[in-house]
Amino acid sequence: YPPVDQGIELAGASAILASQSDLLRRLKLLLCISEAEFQDRYLSVVRGLASYIDLLPASENGTHKGAGGLFRLALEIAFYSRQSCEAVLFAGKVGVEKRRDFEPRWRYATFLAALCCELHRLLSQMIVLSEDGQEWPVHQCGLTDWLQARNTKRYFVRWIKEGESFSAG
Repeated sequence: YPPVDQGIELAGASAILASQSDLLRRLKLLLCISEAEFQDRYLSVVRGLASYIDLLPASENGTHKGAGGLFRLALEIAFYSRQSCEAVLFAGKVGVEKRRDFEPRWRYATFLAALCCELHRLLSQMIVLSEDGQEWPVHQCGLTDWLQARNTKRYFVRWIKEGESFSAG
């Protein structure tokens, strides 16, 4: 005692997406688009996010604090933002034909912005370290790629306390 931090084991994008299959299924139903379009426009960016952040938690002691919490939080915000924008006319003052072109773009932009809105946590609240103590250069590459390049399967999160300085990676 105290317990030793065992770190987080690298999962990879496929395993992370499989763990969120119900929410992804709900997203596909909401969108009412073809499987090919869903794979190309939505699932590709969700997969990219999963690869970038792997199973990082969203917070030390707050909401979504467990492994995979940051990905789940981002996906929930993106889903509910996309769902709520169904009731919004983004281009209400233009004609119907122009609105038909603009609305899908605004809805997709809403989804993308919401999916990425919590990524500030990577810069302001945590430092990710490999098993040998190397700091993840968050601006240079995704966590999964970085860990695989170092042939390591486990990583550790050090939480930045308010007022503490940190490196910019």
